[in-house]
Amino acid sequence: MRKNTIFTLTILLVFGLLTLCSGLALAGETVKIGFVGAFTGPAFKMTKDAEQAAVLAIEEINATGGILGNKIEMDSRDGGNRPELHARLAREMIEQEKVKAIFGGGASSCVLGASAVAKELKVPYLVSVGNSSSIVWKKGHHYVCLFESNSSMEANAWVAWAAKQPWRTYSWIGPDYEWSRMTLKAFKQKLAARGINLKFKKELWHKLGETTFTSYVPVLKASRPEVLFIGTWGSSLNAFILQAGQAGLFDKMKAFGMIAEDTCIALGKKFPQGLHGFSRGAFNYYSAKEAAGKEFTDKYYKKFNMYPGGFSFCAYDSVIAWAAAVKKAGSFDSTKVADALRGLKFSGPRGDQYIRAVDGQLNCATTMGPLVYNEKYGFAVLDPATAIAAENVWLSVDEVKAIYSKQ
Repeated sequence: MRKNTIFTLTILLVFGLLTLCSGLALAGETVKIGFVGAFTGPAFKMTKDAEQAAVLAIEEINATGGILGNKIEMDSRDGGNRPELHARLAREMIEQEKVKAIFGGGASSCVLGASAVAKELKVPYLVSVGNSSSIVWKKGHHYVCLFESNSSMEANAWVAWAAKQPWRTYSWIGPDYEWSRMTLKAFKQKLAARGINLKFKKELWHKLGETTFTSYVPVLKASRPEVLFIGTWGSSLNAFILQAGQAGLFDKMKAFGMIAEDTCIALGKKFPQGLHGFSRGAFNYYSAKEAAGKEFTDKYYKKFNMYPGGFSFCAYDSVIAWAAAVKKAGSFDSTKVADALRGLKFSGPRGDQYIRAVDGQLNCATTMGPLVYNEKYGFAVLDPATAIAAENVWLSVDEVKAIYSKQ
């Protein structure tokens, strides 16, 4: 009887240790995380900037002993612009590669595909590319966090900016999918709520990934608005601005929109003057504002021989926040880390930040302003850059809870 009792206790002890080790890595082991991105398609430049920043963060973490005594290794996969592929790759990395978290993103539809898998398998998904508000609100869940201003926040920021401008006749161009449809709708509604009624002379919707705009530019010219709101992004945006600039479109009207560092860098001196843009992490702004921002920019430039884009800041923050959450939880257990991410306070290149507990949204600012060519950098940058705090543009906690209650 005594031997049976000892045997039973031994089995229970082994089972308990195995259960514990499913969430805890043994000191000295290598812990894997996954990066699922859009390395092909219109978001390829944003994705590469984000991945490079994640690599830099991991190298720094490993150089200081890793996390809980364990080295971190990141595997990357290309989901292109296919939501179903992002979802499948996320599932494979979680189930087969046993990654402890997923990073990256792409077009918002791709992020939502991977996010559904993260929710099902209960693994943290830390998004740095793709920012539909649905990611954290309409389709939000406990395991997803967003490290850039979501589309509603950015629309509110543009509303605050546009309300101060004299323009009342607009035209629009953007890709025909959820994010841009929601952005334009929110922009119109929120300006109307301020008593500012705009007239949109033309709304043009192109397919996602479009790079030929020769038929669109004459239509926009003929619409003769005071200002063009540009919702196009990525490689499509680069092509549109180059073709529109060569056709003299920006001599006829003002323009603003989703124009960030990747486009300015790609076009260099060919970038037209007089456009207004934005950034999710303007390196020149944060280098001047935060010591950590300058340090990150210098390290990034030294390693990759290029300046970091806004998505670089987002991805770097996502990795260091995850590392901080693991340390806070004292474990790599997915649910414990997800718990630790909610309400987490940490400091990064964009300064002291926190992840809001109710929705997993980082309180990152949106920076915007005129894009001016800078000889030092060899491309246009926000100058001056104006930062609009998250707290001024995101939904209240009660509003978020109301959305969740309808899920």
